Amino acid sequence: MEISSDEVARRLRECAESRGISQTDVCRLTGFAAGTVSRYFNGVSLPKSQELLELSKMFGVSMEWLLTGVSRDAAATRVREDSVETYRARRRHLEEAARELEEIVERLRKIGGVEE
Repeated sequence: MEISSDEVARRLRECAESRGISQTDVCRLTGFAAGTVSRYFNGVSLPKSQELLELSKMFGVSMEWLLTGVSRDAAATRVREDSVETYRARRRHLEEAARELEEIVERLRKIGGVEE
């Protein structure tokens, strides 16, 4: 079976549209560059395996379905209502933890506990 970048792009757009997620949101949530997401959503190129895994987790679908439109598990082809919200919550939590760590490091620098 040949994998079509146009068909993968169509499925990515379908997932995003069904959840009200823009390409900008995908960039923000995954950390992918805007040009990379645009190429995937427009069928110019196929996602690399790690990026495909990240997208499949974010949208709550299988990698197999994103690539082929077919899945052994029919439930995996549905976009789960909570998958994107869960992903967003985890991303917010990680961003908050990173900010807190930056603040701690800055405080330690001020008291001489951490060198540049």
